[in-house]
Amino acid sequence: MARWIGNLGLIAIVALSLLGNQLLLKYGTRATGQLSLASPAEAAALIRQVLTTPALLAGYALSALTALLWLVVVSRLDLSFAVPLLNGIFYVLLLLASVTLLREAVTPGRWAGALLILAGIVLITTSTR
Repeated sequence: MARWIGNLGLIAIVALSLLGNQLLLKYGTRATGQLSLASPAEAAALIRQVLTTPALLAGYALSALTALLWLVVVSRLDLSFAVPLLNGIFYVLLLLASVTLLREAVTPGRWAGALLILAGIVLITTSTR
């Protein structure tokens, strides 16, 4: 039981790391403006932007750390359990952060979807083999 709770905690940490990563990238793109990869010149400009924008650099560094944490998770758990659980937790956290931190408008349909995702998380975590 303690190991199971520890694994759920690790998935929650990965979800929080992913959230931090996405928020940093969003804040970074607010500083850079809209980006494009439509040409080699724009790809080079994008690389320069990433290398010179602190929030983007931090976002990608956090992404690398998150990937290492995720390796620990997938070494312990079935993908059919870990991936839906991670995605569900991440989506709900991202929705809440989008409203509170980014001041984005969220439609009633997205809130309804988040409730369905929460129901799915309950089903996933209470299912047995």
